[in-house]
Amino acid sequence: MTTLKFPSQVGEDEIVPIITEEQKSRLEWQKFIDETYGSLADENLQRPQQGNYEVREIIE
Repeated sequence: MTTLKFPSQVGEDEIVPIITEEQKSRLEWQKFIDETYGSLADENLQRPQQGNYEVREIIE
């Protein structure tokens, strides 16, 4: 396990948050979302017609 330490003082107590690899991965994903969210907001994106789909028999 990789430990990332961020010592901090809270009153007279010192706290050391520990971030595991799984949490680090989640933090990296959240950072990616934060950096890219809304990046296409100014684009005029449109969904084209999806076409006609075949009608299938009902499975009983």
